[in-house]
Amino acid sequence: MPKKDYGGRDQDFDPPYKEPNGKNCYWSRGNGWVYAALVRVLDEIPTDEKHRADYINDFLTMSKALKQCQRTDGFWNVSLHDESNFGGKETSGTALFVYGMAWGIRNGLLDRKEYLPVALKAWNAMVKEAVHPNGFLGLCTRNRQRTERRAAGNLQKCSRF
Repeated sequence: MPKKDYGGRDQDFDPPYKEPNGKNCYWSRGNGWVYAALVRVLDEIPTDEKHRADYINDFLTMSKALKQCQRTDGFWNVSLHDESNFGGKETSGTALFVYGMAWGIRNGLLDRKEYLPVALKAWNAMVKEAVHPNGFLGLCTRNRQRTERRAAGNLQKCSRF
């Protein structure tokens, strides 16, 4: 994927931060925040705002790049370019990508036939594998030095990896 199609990581990672596989680091959750922010901006700014076309172009570029790196099970990885580094299903980014794609489809920016299957695959994966009996959404995630499970507002050790 071209470097400009995603955002990077947080300040703890000096750019250009490389994944173990040698590719640039693109963080799922961080890109999800950007993707969701783009649709919020597009929802609020006037249609004649001079930078609207730039926001739309960024949204379409990210949509295409995200579609290409979706996992076969419907989720996106923590690292969008290295499934082995903090590998596994990532619900935050996945949920934000579904939100953005659904907005894009509903508002006519994304082709329904092309993007609805992507969004539904991710939605169904989260419903099937990430919804807890108490209604909370989440999976185990690794965060550099620790592994945690966030459920019902409590941090619990995660035993599944």
